[in-house]
Amino acid sequence: MERLTNKFKNLLIPIAVVAIFLVLIVVAANFLIGQINSVRSQAAALNSKIATLEARVATLQESSATVRDSVNATAIAIPEKNPAVLVTRQLRKLANDNGVVLSEFSIVSTNIQGENSMYTYEVNFQALGTDYASVSVFLDGLDNLLPLINLGSLAMNSKLGGVEATVRLIAYSAPFPETLPSLDDPISGLSDGEQESLNVLSGFVSPSGGEALPEPIEIIPRPNPFLLEI
Repeated sequence: MERLTNKFKNLLIPIAVVAIFLVLIVVAANFLIGQINSVRSQAAALNSKIATLEARVATLQESSATVRDSVNATAIAIPEKNPAVLVTRQLRKLANDNGVVLSEFSIVSTNIQGENSMYTYEVNFQALGTDYASVSVFLDGLDNLLPLINLGSLAMNSKLGGVEATVRLIAYSAPFPETLPSLDDPISGLSDGEQESLNVLSGFVSPSGGEALPEPIEIIPRPNPFLLEI
């Protein structure tokens, strides 16, 4: 009986070693399987990002041929900063082409949507031409100028030696986007409406960079109508 007990004791150590070895194998196998699954997940996510980036590149390459000529026009249409210099440069060139003399320039700026949002600028001036036709052609040309401007008000009257127009135009500025879309997000091409807008802008007259800057313009701040003086 004692010899049998000693025999079991002699077998216990190898069995324990084998058991520990098997446990280690199971733990290592589970760890390796987890690592393999993690690598597979990362590879799948990476492949998805690569597919998204390839689609973005293809879309950008396809669109670049059609929007390249419109990039400057879209940046100038509503500039990031005060458009007064660009607007007055355009006005002076248009007036010179039509024999019209401009005077009495003034600018009034207004923030219409809060800080870091769109600003409007009232561009006020007088245009004097030798006849109604020259002033009329000048005014018609305002519709095709960049930056974009709207006619706020117009008053015309005869003056000794010609026709004078008192004009108020509205120009705009807005900050450019500060963040770009995530690289992981897919993009689509331009919609029909967006492409049509680019086509329209490409037909506008952009300011020439080679011309001399206009004379300094007086900036008149608009008073706050809600501020009461006590």
